[in-house]
Amino acid sequence: APIDADADSKILSHDLKLTRENMISVVCDSLLETRSRELVDSWPFTGHHPYPPSHRNSFTAAGMQFSDLGGSCCCRSVLISHTTHGHLIESFKPRSDTAAYGIISVYLQAWNPWYHLAGYVEVNVAKDGGIEHPMWLLGDVESYFHMSELMGINKLFEKLGGHFADLTKTKIEHLGEQHSENKSNA
Repeated sequence: APIDADADSKILSHDLKLTRENMISVVCDSLLETRSRELVDSWPFTGHHPYPPSHRNSFTAAGMQFSDLGGSCCCRSVLISHTTHGHLIESFKPRSDTAAYGIISVYLQAWNPWYHLAGYVEVNVAKDGGIEHPMWLLGDVESYFHMSELMGINKLFEKLGGHFADLTKTKIEHLGEQHSENKSNA
């Protein structure tokens, strides 16, 4: 769903740019502001994909993903991925046809013992003003277990889109409070 990132009741190109900035912050920044950190820490899944070292020619680094899907230790996981920061590459074009801006690409190699899926994943700002997490994964369509897991992952990312929209709304409200405080102190 489109995200009205500046709360003006319109979805314009400015909203896509603000959504891009917010998504880069949530996904890539090592330390989030307190309000954002409290919200993101409560999500059932979050990816942390730090920037590569400045001296590296490649825009690729190790990313970590954490999930707590059931609130108990049996449903928690830590995954390590191979992440490219497309948002740092001027000529980067996401694979998804519906993407306006690419944020990161995650390569899930079959040989990675720290990840249970194989394929390619993107995190993008969509042309319609929303966010998207398209996935091209290897899977056995005959396997009930495998297909159930992939459907569960789709549902999880739909839910995370709502969480990100709530985070954006909270940021807008916080900026409004700061603006009101600044006016009253002037």
